[in-house]
Amino acid sequence: MAVSSRLRLPLALARLVREPSLEAMHPAEVRRELAFFQHTFARLSRAPAVPAETRALRLPGRDVPVRVYRPAGSGSSARALVFFHGGGWVAGGLDSHDRACRALAVRAGVPLVSVDYRLAPEHRFPAAADDAFDALALLHREAAAYGLPADGLVLAGDSAGGNLAAVTAIRARDAGIPVRGQVLVYPVVEADFESASYRDNAVGYVLSRDRMRFFWDAYTPDAATRTDPRVAPLRAPLEGLPPALVITAELDVLRTEGIRYAQALAAASVPVEHLDVPGVIHGFVSLQGLLPEADAAHAAIAAFVARV
Repeated sequence: MAVSSRLRLPLALARLVREPSLEAMHPAEVRRELAFFQHTFARLSRAPAVPAETRALRLPGRDVPVRVYRPAGSGSSARALVFFHGGGWVAGGLDSHDRACRALAVRAGVPLVSVDYRLAPEHRFPAAADDAFDALALLHREAAAYGLPADGLVLAGDSAGGNLAAVTAIRARDAGIPVRGQVLVYPVVEADFESASYRDNAVGYVLSRDRMRFFWDAYTPDAATRTDPRVAPLRAPLEGLPPALVITAELDVLRTEGIRYAQALAAASVPVEHLDVPGVIHGFVSLQGLLPEADAAHAAIAAFVARV
């Protein structure tokens, strides 16, 4: 299948589009494919140099690795990003999003903590959601030890990571943990495979409808759990949440639910900015330095962090 010239993506993405369907793969193969995707673009564009330290958050019964990025001049920053990577709750980690995290930390000029939550299907729902919330709670509680502003944490994530950021913002509100903002990049917020964007973009744009079914099945094999607000934030009360920036992509199966979530936040009187980017596919924000749309999205995120 040919890749539309509208996407203006490097040839390496065309190779990914032609790969066998992810739903027919073992999770290990899915992880190798994501690693190939990320490493290919890392070779095509240089990530900004920024000091980074990998540590382990010691939570009850488990350790959660994190990587802390500290761009120059961010030592006394009033804000810090807590970032959750995408990958369908199945793939990804500290290395898969290292380049994007470096770029975002430098562009925003604030410390960034990337959280390496447990992955499905080995660790199913609500493992990732619990890791994300517990990591935030510990980072808030022990902020001084990590050189972070306890009352200036901003949650961020892409795709499944956007899901975790949204879910964590809700749980933090309910637990009384202050969060200054939430950056939700093409987030997963509900399991509706018949939405307009699922129909329009079902195949041909890397993240297909069948691939999303594969990810949902891996993380929530019991379909009855898919309305739980800890995985479907669109089902939760949204009043009192921190300001949000929601980024969606035109050629993405998740576009409709991202739009719905931005609208639901606004209806709940949550300050929300919605950036709907035309002519791009799911994952485009990771192509910073290669796509002008990705650079513009990074700039929008940095401006949002500065405002909140």
